[in-house]
Amino acid sequence: MATIQTQRDATVILTDSSNWIPWYRQLKLKCQSQGIWPLLDPEGVRLQRIQPEAPLPPDISQYEPSSSPSAASSHTTRNARGNTRGSAQDTTEMSTTTSRIPTIPTRVSELSEKGQEAYKEDRDDYKLRLESYKIRERDYQEESNKISKMVEHILTTVTPHLQLSCCAENGTPRDWITALQDTVGVDEDEERARARERYQAALKPMRSTTNWETWLNEYDQAATRAETLEVAEVMQTQAVIDDFLGSVSKMASTWTAGFQGPGYDK
Repeated sequence: MATIQTQRDATVILTDSSNWIPWYRQLKLKCQSQGIWPLLDPEGVRLQRIQPEAPLPPDISQYEPSSSPSAASSHTTRNARGNTRGSAQDTTEMSTTTSRIPTIPTRVSELSEKGQEAYKEDRDDYKLRLESYKIRERDYQEESNKISKMVEHILTTVTPHLQLSCCAENGTPRDWITALQDTVGVDEDEERARARERYQAALKPMRSTTNWETWLNEYDQAATRAETLEVAEVMQTQAVIDDFLGSVSKMASTWTAGFQGPGYDK
């Protein structure tokens, strides 16, 4: 029974059309649990988030500088500091030349009143856009991480030959699933019919108790697959019990009698 439980819990490997439906359903359930199935659904139209771009802070040098003499004087003094041996004429020429060079502000105090007002407005706007960016970046990273896990799942559950033909290097996970569906996908009604045939074949009585484990293993797999595909014969619990007991009664009559006594269905 431990072997049967392990098989039930095993990840489905997509090799061909025979395991398309369980593989597809397993992938879909994983995506739905992460809330990203609309992004991978072959029939979906929702697109993945685009990574947002961080806003740029306002450049203080691009705002109107102050035209007050004190600002220009301060700028000139810093540039001329240490040159105290020049002639009066040189000093006059330096002052004249310096006054003609536009001041490039590096601090708010070096902006004109109008420049300061504009800079502060843009700075406040930048703070709002930065907060919005942080939220969008967080959402983008969360979604990307979830999709990356599904990409890893696909690459570890799809055989190499199908990956080569269906998983293009620049394709999206949706592109991959669509290509896989076109290559090995099957009609669910046809697969349900095959599951029904397998279940009915598994109900054939075993010939000897020495094959008990093999028989039970096949029955368990066939019944599980039929239940997954909602085959009518396994949708009612009592019908499943009756079918099972009918198959094993000849080889285990004493054991089945315990189920057929009063109250066995309670």
